[in-house]
Amino acid sequence: MTSFVTIHLTRSESCTPWGFRMYGGKDFSSSFVVQKINPGSLAERGDLRNGDEIVAIQDVAVENMLHKDGQKLVIDAGNALKITVKRQDSGYGSVSAPHRPAGHQPVSYPYNPPTPGAGLQQMQYQAPPSWQKPATATPYNPPQQQSTPYQAPQSSSYSSPQQSAASWEPPKRRNPQAKPQVVKKSDIRFLDSAGANQRAPQCNTCHQMIRGPFIAAMNKEFCKQHFSCSRPGCCNNLEEGFVEEEGNIYCISDYEQYFAPRCAKCSSPIVGECVHALQHTFHPHCFLCVQCRQPLGSKMFHVVDKDVYCGACWARDHQTLCYSCDFTIDPGDRWIEALGQNWHSDCFNCAVCQVNLADNAFFVKNNKPFCERHSNTKLVRA
Repeated sequence: MTSFVTIHLTRSESCTPWGFRMYGGKDFSSSFVVQKINPGSLAERGDLRNGDEIVAIQDVAVENMLHKDGQKLVIDAGNALKITVKRQDSGYGSVSAPHRPAGHQPVSYPYNPPTPGAGLQQMQYQAPPSWQKPATATPYNPPQQQSTPYQAPQSSSYSSPQQSAASWEPPKRRNPQAKPQVVKKSDIRFLDSAGANQRAPQCNTCHQMIRGPFIAAMNKEFCKQHFSCSRPGCCNNLEEGFVEEEGNIYCISDYEQYFAPRCAKCSSPIVGECVHALQHTFHPHCFLCVQCRQPLGSKMFHVVDKDVYCGACWARDHQTLCYSCDFTIDPGDRWIEALGQNWHSDCFNCAVCQVNLADNAFFVKNNKPFCERHSNTKLVRA
């Protein structure tokens, strides 16, 4: 069954190849056909298949186009390519419902409730034997009351778990994937009161209502007494900023010393944003392209001999392009070197009749290849 499929391919950088080759054109007396799909390429992920007949590129019909005109449509598409193909699909047979084997019929058993009182022994009360000795009267001596001083009830207050600073160890992370929250000085608010029509805030540490000034940060409230670093014995001020780590707050210096990962390049602690790449952690300003020295961030990069390149620098220094079609020459492609340039084998054609010259003798005129038939022609297409 024949169907028409429209495929949309997008890329973030123009140096990323689409990953497919097409054959045909009016000059080849053949329609445009997808000839090769590179494994793992954008074309493969977009469901472009080998053998698809290309009907239109960027909504432009290619039925009567030359091969180079079709290639130009692909090159001029930029980072968003739209291809309409005609595909021969195979039908699918009907799927029958699975046979369900006959099971055993459920058997019901009668329920016999237990007899009330069954298994219980009824005991009758027996009075204790009477004393044989007659009771004698004894004088009553009231107990002496000792006066104790009155103590007024004391209000209970929150007391944090006591732990000496010398024996303190940083707690292990319960969730390795959890990201710490860095709170800057501008994100901390010092308020005198909650306001006339607002509820009294509750301290996030001692869970008691706050009457008076309090601190607001991370959508939480703290009383002044408990707005402090979670490490015992730390006297650093949190007003300049702090880091929240799995429910605990730490000053910047303690977080750098006990929790922060180390940059693989500068070995200094990382507080805030970081880049995970090549099984290491980097500051964003430390993970750079070795050629242009620009930060890579979350962009695509390439590694050559342990050196990291951005997409543009890698394409300029390490990628080989065909002089005719401007597509990459991938490993495994047949290619030739002629006229000081690199060519796909099926792109090295006569400048007039487009006959392939890869395995034939050719003539050069104005730095262009010609077959023997058109080597003396006067009208040479640019």
